[in-house]
Amino acid sequence: MKKLAAVFVTATLLLNAMAPTLAYAATYLQGSEINANTLIQDAYVAVTYYDSKHKQKLDKGWIDAIDETSFTIRNGLWGKKTIA
Repeated sequence: MKKLAAVFVTATLLLNAMAPTLAYAATYLQGSEINANTLIQDAYVAVTYYDSKHKQKLDKGWIDAIDETSFTIRNGLWGKKTIA
């Protein structure tokens, strides 16, 4: 019973620590343009964008790297996608 309580408390603390980051990223990523100054590294995001063939795409993952005009999203162990 003590192990279950410890897991529950740990999970609750982690979710409470992550909630501000997720809310912050979601607020700034809902517009049509993204300002690189508002992105937070390691925040989980879902980004909808248009590729070079004008097809709408959705990528979900954690922000890995932030440049001036692009950012990289990682999903899973090896998957990375750079969005300009």
